[in-house]
Amino acid sequence: MSTAQENVNTDLQAEVDKLREQLEAIGRVLRALAGSAGLQSVLDEVAEACTRLCNADAGALWLLQGDELHYLAYYGDAPNRPYDRSCVRSAGLRDLNPRYNSTS
Repeated sequence: MSTAQENVNTDLQAEVDKLREQLEAIGRVLRALAGSAGLQSVLDEVAEACTRLCNADAGALWLLQGDELHYLAYYGDAPNRPYDRSCVRSAGLRDLNPRYNSTS
């Protein structure tokens, strides 16, 4: 097999692996929806799936309602830190008031 064919095969296999990972994440979220005792378990699964798909160390879900951000779910190894206005890239979001669920 030529080097060009090997490169194409490697690229295709990487794409197949990526798609398989995405489908598995979607499947986990759908299973959480189907067997859910509540919304929080689904949000937790979504946070985990998104974190893994982005190859991130941690991830969080926030809900924007009016001028407030509501913390919904978190996944990862990093400690659960309060919302930090300095890390928000959008100038419009810096002025929002974060609210935390009592269950989180």
